[in-house]
Amino acid sequence: MPSTKQLDQPYFDRVSDSVLIISGEGTVQYANPAFLKLSDHKEGDVIGKPIDALSMDEAFNYFFWNNSSRLKDGKTFSLQVIRPNREGKLSYYHVELMAVDESSDNSRYFIMVIRDISRALDKSERFRLLESELLQATNTLKHLLYKSSHDLRAPIASIKGLATLARKNKLDTDTLNYLDLILTNSSKMDSLLYDLRKIYTIYLGQFKKEQIDFKKLLAKVLKALKHDSLLSDTAIDTNIQLETPYSGYRFLLERIFWNLVDNALRYRKCHTSGSTHRVTINIERCQKGLSVSIHDNGKGISQYIQSRMFEMFYKGEHNESRNGMGLFIVKTVIEKLNGSIEVDSEPGKGTKVKVTLPE
Repeated sequence: MPSTKQLDQPYFDRVSDSVLIISGEGTVQYANPAFLKLSDHKEGDVIGKPIDALSMDEAFNYFFWNNSSRLKDGKTFSLQVIRPNREGKLSYYHVELMAVDESSDNSRYFIMVIRDISRALDKSERFRLLESELLQATNTLKHLLYKSSHDLRAPIASIKGLATLARKNKLDTDTLNYLDLILTNSSKMDSLLYDLRKIYTIYLGQFKKEQIDFKKLLAKVLKALKHDSLLSDTAIDTNIQLETPYSGYRFLLERIFWNLVDNALRYRKCHTSGSTHRVTINIERCQKGLSVSIHDNGKGISQYIQSRMFEMFYKGEHNESRNGMGLFIVKTVIEKLNGSIEVDSEPGKGTKVKVTLPE
């Protein structure tokens, strides 16, 4: 970073680093040719514009606003940023921000210098920076996931409560229909936020291993699904063969069984009179630890849907009552447990899902 005596435009015009001079209010006062080339801006698009208005990476804007108010005269803050260049390859930048106080008019401005350090880094240093940035991005996303799934549920609960109270009044048919739509859609949103909260818990939750009673666990899952009319005409067979007790994470196992059994119950064929929809659940020891298979004689799954069924928000069939999160939650849990899942299915021939989990 140059000294304050070197802060003249001809000096910055010659340097290879990208340079911005920014007022205390965040307005760009100067951008050197290197910055204009890096950002693909013209000078008229930059000078006099707020730094937020530039099509720069948000990391640079956040870096400026997060540190500018804390900087003392002549002091610097630095940051290392990884971003794709025009060719799509990753470039590594060292960013410095320095505050300069003008005693003549008591004003303050900032100098931001962006230096491409890609060639100066070896592979291990690049990997360390990339790992650090990925960790920071992951933590930010997890925080956003928590805030959205937690803070939004309260106002939605209020909407549902108010709509329920309003329905108790003497209202015309159209108004009642509108209130029913409000209740239906707010319930969908609440269900989605609840599932997002579960994903957050799966990612960050600290779970304690305990000995699992699968008979009780399945009874709890089936009781939770009991309100569903699909259980009334379904034969459910369970076969638990464990020579030795299995220790695992009960909360995570419940997420697996709840979603897989729910799908096995829901996607049935139109059976002829006298036929029965059947779901078979097998739990046994295997070489890797635990093997769970859930087999149904339902409508089956096409190869195309199988290729996408574990994606977030994907719904294989157009079903407004579903949010496309169930199998994504299953996949997330299994990955957290270092397990595996296999699907064997053909349209019209039912589906078998096999989950293998380590001890």
